[in-house]
Amino acid sequence: MEKKEVVTIFQDVIVNEFVIRVKDDASLAPVPKDTLQDYFYMMLSSKSEKLNKFWLQIVEGRIYMRNTQDTHLLAYIDIGYARLKLLRGIEVAGRTLNGIRFIKNKNYEEIFHESMSVVQNWFDNLKRYCVLSKFREVYQIKNVIGKGNFAKVYITTRNSDHKDFAAKIFDKKLILQDKFERVNDNNCSNVFYTSSR
Repeated sequence: MEKKEVVTIFQDVIVNEFVIRVKDDASLAPVPKDTLQDYFYMMLSSKSEKLNKFWLQIVEGRIYMRNTQDTHLLAYIDIGYARLKLLRGIEVAGRTLNGIRFIKNKNYEEIFHESMSVVQNWFDNLKRYCVLSKFREVYQIKNVIGKGNFAKVYITTRNSDHKDFAAKIFDKKLILQDKFERVNDNNCSNVFYTSSR
């Protein structure tokens, strides 16, 4: 059987690699003065236990990488459409560090820092570009306020400031079991129309 190439509506924005080397940093967005920036550690290879230190800056859904604050841009990390996970007190190359994991297309990239407050600040800022993979780490789920065929609406409280929100949480198992919601072999959703007449 011939393998079909998967094409999505996001094909132009999905980048398979996280760290993209830059040849000409003039083509990238300028770095605003108030951007979040700090030194972080990264492991550039899964085969190496060596931590490398980089100056990182968040700029419009990307993390710019430099050797130091004043050197030219080396690369950027494409974090658009990536899932985000907070790492607390993990052992990395013989050191206990905190970090953030970016997960996309079954691959991941991690950044590490000694200070949990620095990591938490970055994590909070990155939430606008990424998808949270651990909703319950950030929000406490309280009462059900509504129900549908595939989802329930809950009152939730954000742990950081105790502010209440409504969150609609879908049950993936129910969606996959429903014959009208299944995806066909061509990676397209089936569309069913009904008439009120």
